[in-house]
Amino acid sequence: MEINQRDNYTYNNRGVAYYQRGHYDKAISDYNKALDIITDDIPYYNKAVACENAGRTDEAAASYRQFVACASGESWADEIEYARVVIAKTSTIHTRTSTTSQSNEGSSEEQNSGNKDYELAYKYNDLGVKYAEERLT
Repeated sequence: MEINQRDNYTYNNRGVAYYQRGHYDKAISDYNKALDIITDDIPYYNKAVACENAGRTDEAAASYRQFVACASGESWADEIEYARVVIAKTSTIHTRTSTTSQSNEGSSEEQNSGNKDYELAYKYNDLGVKYAEERLT
């Protein structure tokens, strides 16, 4: 496929195709190329979802933060909510890791909070792909 080097939508769309085939690193690379051309909410969200599925949690959280900063309107409400959950979950994990290294004892309240965040994140797991499929077809 030949790509117009200035077409962020083409990079984003090809990234979606890579993502759907499980080629997360290639998808992330294309989302980065789209973002190099223009800062837009769609490639930030797609990149975050791909990073999350690739196990790149910190990079996913960073992309979700950038997405939340760019996104607006009711059409993004579910995605924004999900992004905030992932960001909070990542922050909780980092807080627990640093707290655990200082003290091996953790409160059950902290553990339950993390479980709730995880359950909500799991609920929205496929939102990015579904949204991309609907919006790009």
